[in-house]
Amino acid sequence: LASPLAAYHEANLKAFSDKLIERALSPDRNKDVNAVSVPAGHFTRSAIPLRDVPKHVRFLSVAGSARLIHALLDGRIKAVGLEGDTAGGLLIKLDDVQPLILESRRAVLGDTRSQKEASLRLECDLSVVPNLVLAGHLRSVKKKWGRRICEKSLEEFSAAYVSLAAISKEHAVSTNTLIRICDKNGFPLIRVPRRAPSCPQPFLAREHEHTLRRLSAEYRKRLPRRNQA
Repeated sequence: LASPLAAYHEANLKAFSDKLIERALSPDRNKDVNAVSVPAGHFTRSAIPLRDVPKHVRFLSVAGSARLIHALLDGRIKAVGLEGDTAGGLLIKLDDVQPLILESRRAVLGDTRSQKEASLRLECDLSVVPNLVLAGHLRSVKKKWGRRICEKSLEEFSAAYVSLAAISKEHAVSTNTLIRICDKNGFPLIRVPRRAPSCPQPFLAREHEHTLRRLSAEYRKRLPRRNQA
């Protein structure tokens, strides 16, 4: 709140640091700061100093970083220790920061996902995602951090189609076998090109998913059992 012609005095910064330490440490610990201090470099398990948080996570905005300080001041996040005697040495768990990171990323990126996140959601090859966009099955937007896939289009595609790779993994039946079952029963497949040109990624309409899963289970039962050692 300083005016343009004024700067914070060192005492103001020290007072703010002391208040942050007092608020961030749990009530049973902030009475004795020395009791929770640890030597430099000897962090508690899965906790890092506040000053090092930007090295491990990306808030994507100044406002996102400020939310972490807000959370420490209002008690939503508690420090698990203190390295040294300044607020930068407050030890916090990255797991506690994760919800703030997601909130910040949503504020900046909107309802979108990276292409890698989209491929994990659809259980398909990463190279398939841009081809799904080209085919009109997914919608994308250009952002500062690269091309992003619209969340709503992912939900719509997931509701309409399922990757044969997902069914293959769950039922331990090869994708090629599932393709033969689909062709034999007239189940239409969307075959999307991927990096290997001779091996497109197949997707099945959700309306046939239950039947294919049943046929896959029956196929597994017919397989000869291996001799047990």
